[in-house]
Amino acid sequence: MLKFLVTRPVAVLLTTFGLVVLGLVVLKTLPISLLPQVPIPRITVQVSAPNVSVRELENTVTRPLRRQLMQVGRLKDIRSTTRNGSAAISLEFEFGTNMDLAFIEVNENIDHAVANLPRGFQRPRALKANITDIPVFYLSIFEKQNPDATPLRQDATGGQEALPPPPENPPPNSLELAEIARNTLRRRIEQLPEVAFVDWSGQAVPEMVIIPQREIFQSLGLSDNDLKNILRANDLDLGSILIRDGHYQYHVRFRSGLRSMADVEDIWFRHKGQVVRLADVAEVRMQPRRRRGVYLYNGQEAIVFSVRKKAGAQLFAMKKSFAQLIDQFRKDFPHLGFAVSNDQSELLEVSVDNLRTSLLWGAFFAFTVLFLFFREWRSPLLIGVIIPVSLIMALFGFYLTDTGLNIISISGLILGVGLMIDNGIIVMENIRQFRSAGYTATDACVEGANEVIRPLISSALTTCSVFVPLVFLSGKGGALFRDEALSVSLALGASLLVAYVLIPVLLNLGREEALPRTAISQKNKFVKKSFYEKTADVVLAYRWITMGVFALLTAGIWLLLPFLKKQAFPALTRPGIAAHIDWDAPLSLSENRRRLEEVLHSLGPTVRSSCFFIGEQQFLLSQNTASINEATLWLFGPEDSLTTLLSRFISKKYPSAKVETSPLKTVF
Repeated sequence: MLKFLVTRPVAVLLTTFGLVVLGLVVLKTLPISLLPQVPIPRITVQVSAPNVSVRELENTVTRPLRRQLMQVGRLKDIRSTTRNGSAAISLEFEFGTNMDLAFIEVNENIDHAVANLPRGFQRPRALKANITDIPVFYLSIFEKQNPDATPLRQDATGGQEALPPPPENPPPNSLELAEIARNTLRRRIEQLPEVAFVDWSGQAVPEMVIIPQREIFQSLGLSDNDLKNILRANDLDLGSILIRDGHYQYHVRFRSGLRSMADVEDIWFRHKGQVVRLADVAEVRMQPRRRRGVYLYNGQEAIVFSVRKKAGAQLFAMKKSFAQLIDQFRKDFPHLGFAVSNDQSELLEVSVDNLRTSLLWGAFFAFTVLFLFFREWRSPLLIGVIIPVSLIMALFGFYLTDTGLNIISISGLILGVGLMIDNGIIVMENIRQFRSAGYTATDACVEGANEVIRPLISSALTTCSVFVPLVFLSGKGGALFRDEALSVSLALGASLLVAYVLIPVLLNLGREEALPRTAISQKNKFVKKSFYEKTADVVLAYRWITMGVFALLTAGIWLLLPFLKKQAFPALTRPGIAAHIDWDAPLSLSENRRRLEEVLHSLGPTVRSSCFFIGEQQFLLSQNTASINEATLWLFGPEDSLTTLLSRFISKKYPSAKVETSPLKTVF
């Protein structure tokens, strides 16, 4: 069979070229992500109901929907979280459940529940969870005032001090920023084909306030109950009532066609034969709702987007499209600043760089070693050919096995690079030995490859036997490491195919002349006293001592094994830390913010940038809930220096506070 292929180089080269072209074509279609697409048995149902209070949303939407979703099969647990204007119901299933069928069943139950929900509510949306469903980017949006430093002012002595604590109510222009973020920025990001969902926090929530004018009310004989009836007659519900200095303030939500403040001001009603306009008897104004959490970027109030990638989308394509969109945002909104932080795609870039580095160094060392030993350029050149050809053919195997490019699969390719070089060197050296023995070019290529192909296959199967069992692991671990086992097996298979078929064909095309017998004897005489043979003679002469040394080394390894650090994944260092602070005191939001601004000011230039999540956050898909007296800090800079300075300042200034620091979190 091999002789048939060696004597037909055109067919072999065209077939190889076709496989390389197919590999390059499918490379653009392979999904690129941080981790394999491992389905997590969890589905989240999102409910969006702007201007609806927590109690009303829980009673009219969340509770009936949760009761309906409890009928879904193989359901393990169900939990719900309701906030003002939104709710989330998390359904956890038994592992191994077909999530596609469960997703269909959940949507069918949502359709059944929609008929019993209040009219006008948007249909709840179901989202499947995946191990890669983590924010790829965090985008901070802020007004350009001085985002690179903590807000400071000059004190009486000419020094600098922190600004006084801000009010717990957000500034008025925060409503405008939230409107731009909600209606323009968020929608345009979600229109990217690679983006699945954009969650956000830090936005100001608008509320409309109606304050009766007491003098006019008394002159017309109006009461607070009359105002309530007027609002309800226009299909407006009272969200809450605040009493401030003896005056009532009515917070309303819309259920009718009235949507703007001007619509409410133009409400006309009849009272004692008179037609009165609401704006003439009450003040109507829009203001930000009082908050229990805030997000700061570099000490400045901002809105943060967490951007999640679609399953099967290419991460690098998403990053490129996202960068282009941010550049367009900067042109369209010059008064706003945009900053990307905690970019998870950096991990995949590191893996790709490692693969590229392994290829370059592997090819370089192989070329150097072959050139020094063989004293000719054809063999090193072949090594430079078989590595990329084998990798591209392995990528075509990725497409056939529905495997994507991720950190796990790329690590398998990196491991397979060295094995590719070994297979090529063994086949070339053995063919060279047959040529030295006087065989013709064709016979040397056929006999040399056939002689070593069985040991090479055995070696490859031995290596695969270590990784293939990973495919049969149960649970998430087996699903996670399936890609590594497949990538190693595909890389070895491609390298064997190239070494057994392509290398003999290319060497036969070179058709070097066989070495004469005198040259062979002189060569054997030259290498007769090589360093390897001298070392082998010493080892064999003192074999008991050699075996004793190896036994001691083996025992030493077993003794040191318990002291080795064990962890699921290697620690990936990033320039920064994550800190969680619990002040262990009943603080207001403004006091919490003031203390954190002191922390940021104390760290000084050590912090290159910072992200503060203060109090309760508005992320809909967040699994962690914090109280108003807690905060999570992302500090970017030297890890050791930031940890030392932060711990020192908190322990000295606020000894009762609890601080937990850790490296910035990654997908691992």
